[in-house]
Formats: sequence, C-alpha cells, structure tokens
Amino acid sequence: MARRYPRVPLVVSQLGGAHWMDAIELVRDTPSMYLELSTASIVFAVRLAITEIPERTLFGSDAPYGDSVIARLTVERATRSPQVRELVLGGTAQQLLLSLTPSQRSVAERRPADGGERVRVEHAQ
Repeated sequence: MARRYPRVPLVVSQLGGAHWMDAIELVRDTPSMYLELSTASIVFAVRLAITEIPERTLFGSDAPYGDSVIARLTVERATRSPQVRELVLGGTAQQLLLSLTPSQRSVAERRPADGGERVRVEHAQ
C-alpha cells in the first residue's frame, strides 16, 4: 500500500506484533511509514526501533488495556537522547498531524465499523 500511495503516511501499530524485527526494517526502508509502540514488552525491540527510525517512531500504550505508565517508562529507559525521547513521546505525532493537508486537518470523518453514526471532528487551523 505504501508503494501505491507514497504520499499517504501509514502507521504500523503495536510494533508489528510478533514480527517486530520485520516491522522495524520495513518502516526504516519506507519513508512514508511510521511505527507505533503499543503493546511492546521487549525493551530491546523498543530501543532498536527508536535507534533505527527515531523520527518515525510513535509512542503508544494500548490504553485502556495496556499500562501507559509502563509504556512511557519503557520509552524513557530505551532512549538516551532527551530530544529523541520527546520526538517519540509526542513530537513525531504532532509533526505527522500537522503534515496533513488543510482539508484533511479541517474535517476528519469516519464511520465506525459497527455501522453506527458517523463522527465528525472539527480541528482548528
């Protein structure tokens, strides 16, 4: 999908699950992809992701099922540089959201998988 739509940012969630090494490599080699860290229980995997792709790694905790404090501590423990830590803990997500086109930022719409009512979110520009 990333090759077909190279200008659309794609996020690999949950550190790629059991395939975290492949996910890190894929995201590293695909400029439009990002790696989100929720459910990451292996500190080495988090450290490797942050080392390989610091500018495209996103904090995630899988809340309410995961523990956001432990997820944050894992990132803090795995990251030496305060600047990189801040990127992972929110800076990169902010940059990603701001990189959307004005029309994408002004109105985001989605229909829930259960067919429920459409949700409309207005964002300040």
